[in-house]
Order: sequence, then C-alpha cells, then structure tokens
Amino acid sequence: MTVPFSVKLALGEGAPARVRAAIDAGADAITLSDTISGIAVDPSSGEVRLAGAYSGAGIKPLVLAEIFALRRQGIAIPVLGSGGVQEASDVVEYLSVGAHAVQVYTALHKDMHETLKSIRDGVEAWLRARHLTVADVRGRSLR
Repeated sequence: MTVPFSVKLALGEGAPARVRAAIDAGADAITLSDTISGIAVDPSSGEVRLAGAYSGAGIKPLVLAEIFALRRQGIAIPVLGSGGVQEASDVVEYLSVGAHAVQVYTALHKDMHETLKSIRDGVEAWLRARHLTVADVRGRSLR
C-alpha cells in the first residue's frame, strides 16, 4: 500500500528545483509556503529588532507568484497554497493561479471557528453568485 504525502516547502531561490526533487522522491502533493526568513531593523541604530520566520498576509503575493510560475513551467502535481489566507477572496486568488487547496493558519488566531466558517461560506457564496465551481476557477489565471 502506498501512503500519499505532501512536502511543505518554503519560497526562495531554488524553489522549482526543490519542488522537482520532492516529486522525484515520490511526493503526491506540494504545500507552498512554509515560513520565510525575515528581519526588521531599527532605522536609528541599525540594530536588528526582529529576526526569524515571516508568514501571513505579507507572503501571499510571493506564494501566488511561485504557484503561478510552477504551473507555467508545467508542474501539475497538486499544490496546497499557504500564506495570508484571511478571507474568501484569498482562497479565490490561490485557486485562480492553480492551487488545489488552501491552508489557513494565522487568521485562525482571532476566532478559529468563526473565521474558518466565514472564509468557507464566503467562497461558497462567491462561487454560487457566479455560477462557478472550484474546477472552473482553478487555474483560470493561466488560461
């Protein structure tokens, strides 16, 4: 029996090669993106005030661009988009560039159940209002 698995990768230099390596190793899906490195610097002193992992809304455009680029390169494996999902429109954006699913994390720190319900209901309402399915939206930015 084969157990399906996804490999979670961060954005950055060499991401396409790391995705291909994961596929070659037998990954059934890819999750983009894990946190990325970031720092904040005090402009007065030059002292590093914050160093570590960066995630959330700020990385969403970067993750969208990476998924879009991977799809343009012919990577067909299912991709789970992760980073900055706070509302229904974020889900629609991820689907539009070719993500098969999305991951919500940071936004759930406010009120997990209500936030997740709001996002899910919002996507369903958006699709219904346009008479579309997830399959209709997935990858439409690539057409």
